[in-house]
Amino acid sequence: MSAAARSALVAVSSVLVVAGLAVALLLTPGFVRFGVAAADAPALRELGRSSALQAAEAARRYVAGRGDRLAADAGFDAATSDHLADVRGVVAGVRWTAVVSLVCLANLLAHAVSHGTQFEVARGLRWGGRASLALAIGAAALGAADFTTAFVAFHKVFFPQGGWVFPDDALIIRLFPERFWALAGAGLLALLAAGGAVLLLGAAFVRKALDEQPASATGAPLGD
Repeated sequence: MSAAARSALVAVSSVLVVAGLAVALLLTPGFVRFGVAAADAPALRELGRSSALQAAEAARRYVAGRGDRLAADAGFDAATSDHLADVRGVVAGVRWTAVVSLVCLANLLAHAVSHGTQFEVARGLRWGGRASLALAIGAAALGAADFTTAFVAFHKVFFPQGGWVFPDDALIIRLFPERFWALAGAGLLALLAAGGAVLLLGAAFVRKALDEQPASATGAPLGD
């Protein structure tokens, strides 16, 4: 494998790890409670705050893979349960992709250290950081221009089998209204941008370390 190919693999792996961590943070109990409250979900008034948050937590736990089945007392109908099962599958895919990417990244780092080619890692992290920032900025621009269209496109990509359209009075809509997903989307993009900044800082750190070494120890010069 060429040096450029290894740098590209570092870039792809690092972006996937950042995306996986971002999704994991959005699936924490704290964010879900905050999002439901900040979105002023209608279910908070219709069910009472405690019951609504319990239903939200049941959905979160199931989607995050914290239970084999959705809590029976959560109040979701069969169609919603089926969609949450689809979401659970996507989340599991994101999680395993991030884990595999992290292992790949660790192996690439070990290879670079053992062969004195840390410049490949620095270049890959720089590419990955730029890609993460570009993705966050591009998606933010699309969402700001037409959030509904972006929301529908997202579902068509990740849930091509359908089953994600619900009536306005469905519990999932009353619990997770569009405002919740706008907050979640903003949070995801902010985390992607923050991850991109961390990758760029990591690249700068590795480059600085290499600049302090004799040229013969770095294996090759740094480049874009």
